[in-house]
Amino acid sequence: SLETSSAYFQTKYGITISGDQITGNITPDSLVDLIIDTEFRKKAEIQQMNFDNVCIYEPLDSKQLKEVDQYSIQALENIKYNKTLPAQTIKKLEFYSDMCNEQAAFALGKIYYNGTAVSKSIDKALEYFLISFAYGNKNAAFNIGVIYYSKNDPEKSLEFYKIGAESGDSMAQNNLGTMYQNGQGVAQDYAEAVKWYRKAAEQGDAIAQNNLGALYSNGLG
Repeated sequence: SLETSSAYFQTKYGITISGDQITGNITPDSLVDLIIDTEFRKKAEIQQMNFDNVCIYEPLDSKQLKEVDQYSIQALENIKYNKTLPAQTIKKLEFYSDMCNEQAAFALGKIYYNGTAVSKSIDKALEYFLISFAYGNKNAAFNIGVIYYSKNDPEKSLEFYKIGAESGDSMAQNNLGTMYQNGQGVAQDYAEAVKWYRKAAEQGDAIAQNNLGALYSNGLG
């Protein structure tokens, strides 16, 4: 029931759910646990999460949406070609990320992960990717999985690769296949490895195609 469900989230995370909104004081670490909580992931109606330590949701008007799109595209292009970024771009992205905009938060995650015009910080990158994911950007799941893998936390890495893989991200599918192949964060399972490699390979992922071929050539497929 809703009452039982509300009590569950209040007790476990100290947050309150009302309709499509969540309020509470939550840390980024707790946000991770909330995101991968199967009970929370059943709540498709949740649209607004106002966490004092993360961001405060505010809807953007058409002018702001156009601006955040412009700055996010500029940031990702500059990262791709290893160019620096104007301080104004980062300030604007931070402004919109504080309003829980998933596009701005994702761009900031990439900025801090790559150390583009800022001091590289994996922890800050993770925080921004989590905000982006929490507000609807399933593509951020792959990036979160990569960071948790680098932090030697294969269980959390696996959870986010699963989310990304199930949403059709070929890179997440390939990495999930590798986790199953090597038994990282999960029991070794070649059949599951083949399953996810194949899904990624069918999307043209060259690394997955090679991994799938290697399994077959070794009689493991």
